[in-house]
Order: sequence, then C-alpha cells, then structure tokens
Amino acid sequence: PGMPLSSASICIMWLSITRSVAENQATRHPEATISPTASHFYMSIIRLDKLLNSGTTDTLGKIIRRAQDLDDLTTRLRDELGADTALALLAANVRDDGELVVVASSSAWAAKLRFEGESLMQAARDSGLSVTSFRVRVGSGT
Repeated sequence: PGMPLSSASICIMWLSITRSVAENQATRHPEATISPTASHFYMSIIRLDKLLNSGTTDTLGKIIRRAQDLDDLTTRLRDELGADTALALLAANVRDDGELVVVASSSAWAAKLRFEGESLMQAARDSGLSVTSFRVRVGSGT
C-alpha cells in the first residue's frame, strides 16, 4: 500500500481522469452526442478545473495553497519517519502559535509518534517553519 492521499490530491486526480475520459470519448466517437446531464456535468468539471488552476489570489486560491502546504508538510514529516510509522501519520499542521500538530491513525500510533516529536519538529523547522511545540491528536484513518 502507498501513502494516503490528501483531499486536494484526490480532487485534482479525479478531475484529470474525468477530463481525460471525456476527451478520449469525444475523440473516439465524434458522432456521438452527449446527453444534457453529461454535458452539464462535464462543463461543471471544466469550470472547477479552471477555478482550481486559476492561480489567482482570491479566497479559493488561498484555500488551495493552504491545502497544498499542509499536504507538503505531511509528506515531509512522513519522509522523516520509518515506512510503518509514516502510514500512521494522517495529517500535520503548524498553528499560528508555532505548535506542530500531527494526527495519528490510532491511539497506539499516537503514542509512538510522541517519541518522534523532536525529530518531527526539526524536520518542520528544516522546511522553513517556525515550530516551538508539538502535539499529537488521534484521528480516523478513512
């Protein structure tokens, strides 16, 4: 099994796959007509894709960049851990007060991650983040 994917990664992959399938169908069967429902669905995907890739400084762009930053931090921290432990780290965040918060998949993994606190804080600092404290939370591994 590979590393868990973030919601942003899954959304972007889903958009790419859906667009590729629709473009492939249109290329292979140009005589086929697309139902109004499918056409509306595909147009919604195109609009969403444009929003996700707009690169603007609006609120949506800030949210997308924040999600990507959190995904990058989580990936960086997983890289610091062994393969087994890395899968137990579901997410990570650095709060405004400098607290590094990691989410573990179970209370048993949370206990193990607590022992890695110093190395995880140093990895976050090496990524350019200002980290002053560490906390582990237990989340659901869905």
